[in-house]
Amino acid sequence: MRHLTPLLMKFLMLTVLLYLVLGLYFDLRWGDILFLSVTLTLVGYVTDLFILPKVGNYLAILSDLGISYAIIATYLTYLRFENTTIAFYAALAIGIGEWFFHKYIRKRLFNGEEEAMDQSTL
Repeated sequence: MRHLTPLLMKFLMLTVLLYLVLGLYFDLRWGDILFLSVTLTLVGYVTDLFILPKVGNYLAILSDLGISYAIIATYLTYLRFENTTIAFYAALAIGIGEWFFHKYIRKRLFNGEEEAMDQSTL
């Protein structure tokens, strides 16, 4: 049960960010936004659980950016979008949101234990 709140928070964050970037500006359908949100939530949360404690916040954000871009670009290509630069903008917005999410998840799940690791990688 301790994973339910962070999962819901991540899902809501991704849904809002994807709607703002892909829905409002690029007119992507609501069903496609929800599909991407669910996919990115599940894949991203699992990778956050394994990567964040080992490498710290900055590298975890870079991995989230790469994973988000790959999934969104692949899905947009499937939908016949010719320009996948849209995926970059969405991944960038997600990366900014992940910075805040990682701060929350460190306190909630990891009790701030890798805070020292983040400071040592600067």
